[in-house]
Amino acid sequence: MADSGKVITEIQVQKRDPDRVSIFLDGEYSFGLPARLAESLSVGMKLSIKEITSLQMRAQEQKAMQLSWDQLSRRPRTEKEIRDYLRVKNFSEEVVDTVIQKLAQMDYVDDAAFAAQWIENRQAFRPRGRLALKVELQQKGVSKEVITSALMDFDDIEAAYAAAKTAWRKYRNKDPETFQKRVYGYLSRRGFNYETIRAAVEKLDMEQNMNHHSSDFTD
Repeated sequence: MADSGKVITEIQVQKRDPDRVSIFLDGEYSFGLPARLAESLSVGMKLSIKEITSLQMRAQEQKAMQLSWDQLSRRPRTEKEIRDYLRVKNFSEEVVDTVIQKLAQMDYVDDAAFAAQWIENRQAFRPRGRLALKVELQQKGVSKEVITSALMDFDDIEAAYAAAKTAWRKYRNKDPETFQKRVYGYLSRRGFNYETIRAAVEKLDMEQNMNHHSSDFTD
């Protein structure tokens, strides 16, 4: 059967979004388009089924891209996070794949950069151990290979030491036994193993003792 197509009978600017238009084919609403995608269309023009499908696909891609940008403007996202979000919005896998490819080409989605920034931010504000970081990144959908590369130069003891300083400020007024239990528990919950915790606490103790002796000399 020949592709008879349909005729554009009306192009109407949408009230809620003046940058989009509604396309009516053979007297009935068919689909919406960004205005710029409709610039070449006019009332009376006949569109083949293939052309209609192509326009609808481009409209979906544009909508999915805009929603993705909105998500990325709030914070960086992994490829999996964007994929999952678009699937929840009921976009087809073809549209999702196309949008992910475009975002990757523009460096808006880059799991390696995401992992590096995640680790940096964690260490600056909420230090975590290697294991905890690995789990967090896996939950974000980052691949094992990318995680391994991102953690290649990670220093567990330095990270534990940074966390220990926070714990020290929090529990320093406790008695020695309680203090040690609280600090070890604090670091353990952040993914540090016993040996790493002990090394970090010893380093902190040494620093505090040096500061104490230094203040004795200056008094």
